[in-house]
Amino acid sequence: MSRPSETAIAGLVEILAAEERLYLELRACLQRERAAMEELDSERLFHCVAEKEGLAAEGRVLEESRLVLARRLAEELGLDSQRPRLADICERLGDGFAGLREARARLRALVVAVTELSEANASFAGNALAQVRRTLDLFGTASERDTTYGPPGQDPVASVGRLVHRSA
Repeated sequence: MSRPSETAIAGLVEILAAEERLYLELRACLQRERAAMEELDSERLFHCVAEKEGLAAEGRVLEESRLVLARRLAEELGLDSQRPRLADICERLGDGFAGLREARARLRALVVAVTELSEANASFAGNALAQVRRTLDLFGTASERDTTYGPPGQDPVASVGRLVHRSA
């Protein structure tokens, strides 16, 4: 095993810090998204969706950069360079590179938090959609009834102003 590149390690720490910032932004965006859903604010919700798309694109670029450096370090450390794992790299580097280990731990915690928020928002949206569907089903059932004015069996003209539903 050759000595690992200090530049690659520093670059990896920098990329992890950038990913951390991105996940903090994503967490804030998901919180705004939840508030927009609760307030039925479609304009803010649309803005959140566009923001998430931009963050996802930035995340893909950061991930590609992280993989390039992780592959390089894994190869230098005698690890599987095709599927490099930061945990393996940190273990192989030992205690001398605590910054990398800490950056990885913070990012992992943020990923868990963002995943939970995302799942909660999806659940909230799914429940809201189910309620809308139930409401539409009720409207559909109501519109199938024979609607008249006045009690059944009476002249509708004589009962002006009272809506009565008759089931068929």
